[in-house]
Amino acid sequence: MSSYSRIALVGDIGGNHARFAISDVDELTVTHYASFRRDLFASLEDAIRAYLKSVPQRPAMAGIAVASPLAGDRFAMTDGGWAFTHDGVLAATGAEKLCLLNSFEALALSLPHLTGHDLEKVCGGDPAEGAAKVAIGSGNALG
Repeated sequence: MSSYSRIALVGDIGGNHARFAISDVDELTVTHYASFRRDLFASLEDAIRAYLKSVPQRPAMAGIAVASPLAGDRFAMTDGGWAFTHDGVLAATGAEKLCLLNSFEALALSLPHLTGHDLEKVCGGDPAEGAAKVAIGSGNALG
């Protein structure tokens, strides 16, 4: 394993932007955040390589959430333009491990880790401890 074994590249690839950061997975910190317009890059791999040129750490692992269904060996962005494979993205990151997730799957997985300052109350009542949570989103529908 690399000397930065607990450093991860994290990404959120949406319809219009590719957002990246470096995360220390032990400290749960995020640094070197950057957001790129997707139309400036021919591929997800090109965007990853451009981002990694700007950071001093080389990640040992990567987790990237993508606004696209992820099934099979080849993936195509719902909003068009980029198609990629797990192995191609892994090679671009230079990491030893890669986890690709659908963006709503990643959002749902974050729910147990959110605290009060992460949340916005939108209706009456008080949350019940241990109750179910739900993630709702509109994708690019709200502009």
